[in-house]
Amino acid sequence: MYRIILLTIMIIISTISVSQSINSHLHELPSHVRSDPSISFNLPSGFYNYFPCNVYSGQNITGITDSNSPVTLMIMSQAQFNNYQSTGVTQALFTGYGVVVDFNVGPLSSGVYYVVVVNNYTGSANVFLSYKTIPIVPYTVHSSPPAPIGIVDYGVLNTSSGLLGYTEKFNDVMGNFTIYQLSAYNSTPPQGISPYGASLQLNVVLQVNTVHGSYQYWLQDVPTFLTNSDTMALEDNVWNFTSFPSLLSNQSVKGSGYVYSFSSGLNTEYFYAYGTQWFRYHLPLSGKVVIRETSESNGVLVQFGYYNGTINWYDNVTISQPGVTGAYLLVDGFNMTGSGNYYDAELVFGGEGNGEVTYFNSMNSTLGLYYLANGTTISPQELYGFGADTAEGADNVRTTLLNGVPDVVLGQENFYEPLVLPLLGKFAFHVIRAEEGLPVLVNVSVNVTGGVGPYTFLIYLDHVPIKTFSGYSLAQELDLGELSPGIHNLTIVVVDRTGDKMSGYTSITVTSGPSVVISSQTVIDSGETLTVYIHELGGTPPYTVRLLVNGTSYQVQGDKFTLSLPPGVYRIYAEITDSSGLSSTSNVLTVRVNPPLNVSLKFPSTLDVGEVRNLSVVPHGGTPPYVVRVTVNGTLITGPLNFTVPDEYLLEVRVTDQVNVSSIAKMIVTVNPDPVLKIEYYPELDVGEKENITVLVDGGSPPFTVMIYPLNPDLQVHGKHNHNAD
Repeated sequence: MYRIILLTIMIIISTISVSQSINSHLHELPSHVRSDPSISFNLPSGFYNYFPCNVYSGQNITGITDSNSPVTLMIMSQAQFNNYQSTGVTQALFTGYGVVVDFNVGPLSSGVYYVVVVNNYTGSANVFLSYKTIPIVPYTVHSSPPAPIGIVDYGVLNTSSGLLGYTEKFNDVMGNFTIYQLSAYNSTPPQGISPYGASLQLNVVLQVNTVHGSYQYWLQDVPTFLTNSDTMALEDNVWNFTSFPSLLSNQSVKGSGYVYSFSSGLNTEYFYAYGTQWFRYHLPLSGKVVIRETSESNGVLVQFGYYNGTINWYDNVTISQPGVTGAYLLVDGFNMTGSGNYYDAELVFGGEGNGEVTYFNSMNSTLGLYYLANGTTISPQELYGFGADTAEGADNVRTTLLNGVPDVVLGQENFYEPLVLPLLGKFAFHVIRAEEGLPVLVNVSVNVTGGVGPYTFLIYLDHVPIKTFSGYSLAQELDLGELSPGIHNLTIVVVDRTGDKMSGYTSITVTSGPSVVISSQTVIDSGETLTVYIHELGGTPPYTVRLLVNGTSYQVQGDKFTLSLPPGVYRIYAEITDSSGLSSTSNVLTVRVNPPLNVSLKFPSTLDVGEVRNLSVVPHGGTPPYVVRVTVNGTLITGPLNFTVPDEYLLEVRVTDQVNVSSIAKMIVTVNPDPVLKIEYYPELDVGEKENITVLVDGGSPPFTVMIYPLNPDLQVHGKHNHNAD
């Protein structure tokens, strides 16, 4: 990363506030500057030339030869080449002949191979040869610190059969981070860089295809930190990776920033940069950096964003590129950019800028990297802990996997393998019972992380296999049968799909020590007390006995224990320990406490003498079956209720449930005599004369229904024939 707050630049961009962060994040030296194998040579007739090539397992050797006359190109193993040199006998993995020969040979085993060019033509040949191995080898990027450290997708899988390349095309890339600790110091920083500066860089390559050809741009979305003052700024850079050096102008790239230049050895490179104002941050700091590309007819819109609760697209950059046919962010494990850089995606920590390598006094951050392609979220297929395309780095941090999550901490990075989550397991053993003469019961559980599931769980008792389970975790109660007194070994071996193994074990001591048996009622009603009887035997007294009721522990003294429990179902057992420290567990009781017993009655409170009605008795709660006892004025009634004498009666119902708990309901029943009717009227009437009739009722149970029937058809009754009244 190259800090551009220089006096000359500040004069050029004098309209920008000095509190604004404008940084350049330098890229690494392109591979073709690091002697990429492209060779031109003259080959006389009858001669050959050879070029050794180191190959990692799974790689191909690919390339092209172009000559002014036909030549023979061969790919040989070490043994084939040795035989060719000593005997002249030609054996090869690949043979091609012509003026132009394309080749792609593999996948190959690891080792040294040879590209051999032979001129059997009559005249000399001017040969151009270009070759490389694919997929790329991330392990050759760095061998030791310093390096940018975090998570990086190179487009290369490290499989059991060797390296396997892949490509990912996407429109958005997002780097998640949570920083818990962050402190950096460099006593000799580059010019314009704070001694306390550091950066977290999201770097990715933009591939732009046009009718005129293909172009590559390196995009960077970078939170920059001044760790001594807890301030940060957001910066973005755009570099031209189509060729080396990077060439850009303020006409080709437009956003809130500008295009700047700096000297890179004998070359001058141009890059676009923009930075926000500095602002405060507080640890732990969680956020996301996001880069989004959108294709347009005459270019590509690139948005640089920062999310900390809400998304802030702090810079929208348009890269002018006429005739665009397609554009996307690209991870490619097979190719390099035109400038010779990697097609990787990086979320890495390093120095603040200007290629600075810093030293972290404290570091603890979790990272995540995700892509979005056509609305689908994609996770990188393989992650490495070190970057390649950015020049800023660190001396003393490394990336580990913490519960499967990449975690950057202080330490030494491993540059020779990807971030592999090892096969790990958390084993738990709980001996339920281990007594002579009884089956030994053990609860076992294994939670597995890493490796490749599903897993096989092999159970060994005293080194003899007894059970096998499969799945992604294990939780079982093992019945080991009756075992002899003494120490027994229980081992669980976990094997993943690749054959990796891990194991956990415990020792089980089977004793003839104390035992305890408990007994009690298994069903009671609420409000009753539950008495648990405890019978101890064996072992060495005195005993310590605990009674566990749904996990709640009670200390027991004596041979019984009384509990008052609300309604519910309870799992009750006892644990006993004798004076020698030997322990065992009792049998388990399941006790149900029913709700309290209540009873409701349904019977009329008033009726006439001799009237027969049904008595409805409905018990609630308690423990069925029930016994119902009905009394009237204290006399037991076993048949229907038939009151023959007018009076007031006390009706009492007692309901008793299975556990001999009773509930009583009472009511007063009034029995009225039969009704007696008396009619008052004037016995003689003239024609057309009207007279009121008075009806009097004595006895019975009001209200009454009175019906009047005229017996003489000449007599008319006006008013209500049916009249309810008291």
